Amino acid sequence: MKMKNQISQISLILALAAAFILLAVFPAADLSIVNALQTMRNAPLDFIMLAITSIGHWAVTSLFILVFFYAVRENRKNFLLVLGSFLLTFLIAVLLKFLIFKPRPFEVLGLEKSESFSGIVSGHTAAAFAPFVFLRGRFRIFWLLFALLVAFSRIYLAAHFLSDVILGALIGYVSGLIFSNLKFLRVGRRAEEGSQRIKRIKEQKHGKRKRKGTNSWFYASWGN
Repeated sequence: MKMKNQISQISLILALAAAFILLAVFPAADLSIVNALQTMRNAPLDFIMLAITSIGHWAVTSLFILVFFYAVRENRKNFLLVLGSFLLTFLIAVLLKFLIFKPRPFEVLGLEKSESFSGIVSGHTAAAFAPFVFLRGRFRIFWLLFALLVAFSRIYLAAHFLSDVILGALIGYVSGLIFSNLKFLRVGRRAEEGSQRIKRIKEQKHGKRKRKGTNSWFYASWGN
């Protein structure tokens, strides 16, 4: 099962990286996607997308998830790991924005003339995907849909190209994977390991008693 998960994770990373490289090589395709979405725009959909992108702001997203992980007892052990994934995601995104300037779609299309921060990475999307690997069950499915909606809203509102959104998802997801493997940062890790060790010892003792009981029955049967 663990090997299967690792293969799935590597496949997703390679797919995202390949998609980003492809769009970087063919920027016209990147621009045409944004252009196509601009023809679909209308007032009600604009309102919905603005609401989603506001809720999906990296500060709102990270605060909500951190409160969720601290409030839910069974998730609290991963609190520091999730916090670390957000910090690493934010650090990489900001660093790339300072190093590489890329105009946003609304500037390229002449929709707005105001100066803006580099659009090389979608911070909204990066933050939305950072905690994904730590989530489980139905909430994980819900969060994936939310993250995809946030990513779509950034393209729809001409704040980012598809390549920016893909790079953001890649950075967030990989940051989460990195911290998910740093088990020494788990809250209560020693207590958890101790309880697991005690459980294994009890299981071993139970197994020995069971085997001893079976052997006694075997010898008693033969003795009769």
